[in-house]
Amino acid sequence: MLLQSLWASAGQVIQVLTGLASLIILANLLGPEVYGLFILALVVVGLVEVLVGGHTAEIIVQKQDLEPGHEAAVFCLQLTVASLSAVAIWLGMDVIAGWMEAPGLSEIAAGVAVLPLLTALAGVPTNRLIRWMRYDQLTRATLLSSVIAFGLGVGLALNGAGIWSLVAMEMARRVVQLLVVVTMARWRPRLVFNQRQFGTVVWFAARRVENMGIAYVAQQVVPRIMIGKLLGAEALGIYAVAYRLISQVKAVLCDSVAAVIFPAAAKLQDDRPRLKRLLETATRLMTWTAWPAFFGLIAVAPLIVPVVFDETWSGLAITLQLLAVGALRAPLSSYTGSVLKATGRLSEITKMQLISLVLTVPLCWYGAQYGLAGIAAALSLRQWLLWPVGALYVRAVSGLSPLKQLRILAVSGLPSIFMFGGLAVWLFGIGSAPGAVFLGLAVIAGAAAYGLIWLAWNWRAFADLRAATVALLKGERRIAREHFLRIAAPS
Repeated sequence: MLLQSLWASAGQVIQVLTGLASLIILANLLGPEVYGLFILALVVVGLVEVLVGGHTAEIIVQKQDLEPGHEAAVFCLQLTVASLSAVAIWLGMDVIAGWMEAPGLSEIAAGVAVLPLLTALAGVPTNRLIRWMRYDQLTRATLLSSVIAFGLGVGLALNGAGIWSLVAMEMARRVVQLLVVVTMARWRPRLVFNQRQFGTVVWFAARRVENMGIAYVAQQVVPRIMIGKLLGAEALGIYAVAYRLISQVKAVLCDSVAAVIFPAAAKLQDDRPRLKRLLETATRLMTWTAWPAFFGLIAVAPLIVPVVFDETWSGLAITLQLLAVGALRAPLSSYTGSVLKATGRLSEITKMQLISLVLTVPLCWYGAQYGLAGIAAALSLRQWLLWPVGALYVRAVSGLSPLKQLRILAVSGLPSIFMFGGLAVWLFGIGSAPGAVFLGLAVIAGAAAYGLIWLAWNWRAFADLRAATVALLKGERRIAREHFLRIAAPS
């Protein structure tokens, strides 16, 4: 799992770096209002893509006795629904623009209507690569598509294309990703399947649409619609940027591991002891990497925003900090959905997302009384209130109890807490001197402090770390892997 996680992380790092670069450049060129308008368009597209997103093709990964007819049924089902969805977006965007009081949405209807079709076409080849755990090939596809999209989007923005620079960038990313994964998966569309295969695919897709539809409404639609209606497009743009930054950090440090857990857990669904050890190791690894990043972001967010963004983004720092508090839950929750869908427990995912939706509406409504910061705080609180539900479901399928999950999180996270305390005291004592140099010093100091504290706290792992480093320098990858596994899974 370790090697595949590294490849998955590499893909996420590439996407995050290009995404951050385009985000910073385009956000400053276009401003929060235009960015907020584009986010509203993506909310509409995302709601439709619940029907055709990659999750509806995940049966290709989950099903142990996969047949070619299953892939053909997935392709035909997704393409049909995507075509109808594209027409619905194109015809219905005027109505949505009027309701949201955002006439600019009508201008980009034709462009965003194409996106569901591109998503549907990439579903089967992408999930074939995931089933084979070819994360190195997925990383290459991500690299190429992200770089081309970044260049196109920035170039159009510099030439005055406005919101169309964002639309074209998203279209280019998906087109290139599609072409590359089709080539790497050696996939050609098939149209031959029987009634049994189609029925199996429809059942799985319906459950995943149910799962993801409720999740999307709770996590994306409700907060963004409420912010847009109650606080305006500018506040929505600020929230969208903060949410994206947090999501991209989480994608690199947690979601990449969770992505590998899905096919691994599908193979181990009848072996609870090994599945439990897998989740213990994943929790430990994600806490070691994600907590210092999120705690560090909480500490230095007031320094980052003035350096990277102009004065129109003044509310971004506090929004980032509050969302990062909720993201601290990620090492415990990122793999919950992966484990449940790998073991076929899709109804449990639906129940969990229904609870999330029930919590989201009143929390966001109350939080809106205190502005954007209030909504960010409410959403972070929702994250932690929802965790026990997922933890109980994880125990049911793996035997890993909620208390054991918390204990691993707490023990593995102590170096991050100490690092955060020292960094916060240092920044408070020196004062928030603006500038890129001071920000760089703060980041370097925090990283160095965390490394030293981690070594002191995990002193027994130091010998394995040294041996693994020596083995890598000698080119002995198998020996290095054994030492790294002892560090991540000491039991």
